[in-house]
Amino acid sequence: INMCSIASIVGEPIVVAYAMAKGAIESLTRSVAVHSANNQYNIRCNSVHPAGILTPMVEGIGPKIMGRDDLRPAGDGPAPSALGEPNDIANTVLFLASEESKFINGAAIRVDNAKSVMEGAVA
Repeated sequence: INMCSIASIVGEPIVVAYAMAKGAIESLTRSVAVHSANNQYNIRCNSVHPAGILTPMVEGIGPKIMGRDDLRPAGDGPAPSALGEPNDIANTVLFLASEESKFINGAAIRVDNAKSVMEGAVA
Protein backbone atom coordinates (compact mmCIF):
# COMPACT_ATOMS: atom_id res chain seq x y z
CA ILE A 1 0.00 0.00 0.00
CA ASN A 2 1.64 3.19 -1.19
CA MET A 3 0.82 6.60 0.23
CA CYS A 4 0.21 9.18 -2.48
CA SER A 5 -1.82 12.37 -2.58
CA ILE A 6 -4.52 13.95 -4.67
CA ALA A 7 -1.69 16.27 -5.74
CA SER A 8 -0.66 13.49 -8.14
CA ILE A 9 -4.16 13.46 -9.64
CA VAL A 10 -5.21 17.11 -9.83
CA GLY A 11 -1.83 18.87 -9.82
CA GLU A 12 -0.72 21.40 -7.25
CA PRO A 13 1.08 24.49 -8.54
CA ILE A 14 2.52 25.47 -5.16
CA VAL A 15 4.07 22.06 -4.38
CA VAL A 16 5.31 20.94 -7.82
CA ALA A 17 8.10 18.64 -6.59
CA TYR A 18 5.76 17.01 -4.07
CA ALA A 19 3.12 16.39 -6.75
CA MET A 20 5.77 14.96 -9.08
CA ALA A 21 7.07 12.58 -6.41
CA LYS A 22 3.57 11.39 -5.57
CA GLY A 23 2.89 10.87 -9.29
CA ALA A 24 5.96 8.62 -9.49
CA ILE A 25 4.65 6.57 -6.57
CA GLU A 26 1.28 6.25 -8.30
CA SER A 27 2.99 4.93 -11.44
CA LEU A 28 5.14 2.54 -9.40
CA THR A 29 1.97 1.21 -7.79
CA ARG A 30 0.46 0.28 -11.15
CA SER A 31 3.70 -1.28 -12.36
CA VAL A 32 4.06 -3.44 -9.24
CA ALA A 33 0.42 -4.51 -9.48
CA VAL A 34 0.80 -5.59 -13.12
CA HIS A 35 4.12 -7.31 -12.51
CA SER A 36 2.70 -9.23 -9.55
CA ALA A 37 -0.46 -10.22 -11.42
CA ASN A 38 1.45 -11.32 -14.55
CA ASN A 39 3.75 -13.50 -12.45
CA GLN A 40 0.88 -14.86 -10.35
CA TYR A 41 2.41 -13.56 -7.14
CA ASN A 42 0.05 -13.33 -4.22
CA ILE A 43 0.81 -9.61 -3.93
CA ARG A 44 -1.53 -6.68 -4.48
CA CYS A 45 -0.36 -3.09 -4.77
CA ASN A 46 -2.64 -0.07 -4.39
CA SER A 47 -2.16 3.60 -3.63
CA VAL A 48 -4.04 5.86 -1.22
CA HIS A 49 -4.54 9.48 -2.28
CA PRO A 50 -5.59 11.72 0.63
CA ALA A 51 -6.60 15.33 0.33
CA GLY A 52 -5.82 17.60 3.27
CA ILE A 53 -5.68 15.57 6.46
CA LEU A 54 -5.42 17.31 9.82
CA THR A 55 -1.81 16.36 10.59
CA PRO A 56 1.22 18.38 11.74
CA MET A 57 2.38 18.69 8.11
CA VAL A 58 -0.91 20.23 6.99
CA GLU A 59 -1.16 22.38 10.12
CA GLY A 60 2.30 23.75 9.30
CA ILE A 61 1.89 24.48 5.59
CA GLY A 62 -1.85 24.13 5.04
CA PRO A 63 -2.86 27.74 5.69
CA LYS A 64 -0.30 28.99 3.15
CA ILE A 65 -1.27 26.46 0.47
CA MET A 66 -5.01 26.46 1.13
CA GLY A 67 -5.21 30.22 1.62
CA ARG A 68 -7.13 30.05 4.88
CA ASP A 69 -6.50 29.74 8.59
CA ASP A 70 -9.63 27.86 9.65
CA LEU A 71 -8.27 24.33 9.42
CA ARG A 72 -10.87 21.98 10.89
CA PRO A 73 -11.94 18.34 10.57
CA ALA A 74 -14.88 17.39 8.37
CA GLY A 75 -17.26 16.22 11.11
CA ASP A 76 -20.24 14.07 10.21
CA GLY A 77 -21.38 15.46 6.87
CA PRO A 78 -19.86 16.27 3.51
CA ALA A 79 -17.93 19.51 3.73
CA PRO A 80 -15.59 20.04 0.75
CA SER A 81 -13.57 22.72 2.53
CA ALA A 82 -12.97 20.65 5.66
CA LEU A 83 -9.98 18.45 6.34
CA GLY A 84 -9.99 14.74 6.92
CA GLU A 85 -8.69 13.08 10.05
CA PRO A 86 -5.79 10.59 10.31
CA ASN A 87 -8.24 7.76 11.09
CA ASP A 88 -9.88 8.30 7.69
CA ILE A 89 -6.61 7.22 6.09
CA ALA A 90 -5.86 4.51 8.65
CA ASN A 91 -9.24 2.85 8.04
CA THR A 92 -8.67 2.89 4.27
CA VAL A 93 -5.23 1.31 4.67
CA LEU A 94 -6.65 -1.28 7.05
CA PHE A 95 -9.30 -2.20 4.46
CA LEU A 96 -6.71 -2.49 1.67
CA ALA A 97 -4.51 -4.70 3.87
CA SER A 98 -7.41 -7.03 4.62
CA GLU A 99 -8.82 -9.95 2.64
CA GLU A 100 -11.96 -7.88 2.12
CA SER A 101 -10.09 -6.06 -0.66
CA LYS A 102 -8.69 -9.21 -2.28
CA PHE A 103 -9.83 -8.21 -5.79
CA ILE A 104 -8.50 -4.63 -5.62
CA ASN A 105 -5.11 -4.36 -7.32
CA GLY A 106 -3.47 -1.40 -9.04
CA ALA A 107 -6.10 1.03 -7.76
CA ALA A 108 -5.67 4.66 -6.80
CA ILE A 109 -8.02 5.12 -3.84
CA ARG A 110 -8.98 8.76 -3.30
CA VAL A 111 -9.74 9.69 0.30
CA ASP A 112 -10.69 13.28 -0.35
CA ASN A 113 -14.44 13.85 0.16
CA ALA A 114 -14.77 14.42 -3.63
CA LYS A 115 -12.30 17.33 -3.62
CA SER A 116 -10.41 15.95 -6.62
CA VAL A 117 -13.54 15.96 -8.76
CA MET A 118 -15.06 19.27 -7.65
CA GLU A 119 -14.25 22.39 -9.60
CA GLY A 120 -12.53 24.97 -7.42
CA ALA A 121 -12.33 22.72 -4.35
CA VAL A 122 -8.57 22.23 -4.54
CA ALA A 123 -6.29 25.24 -4.23
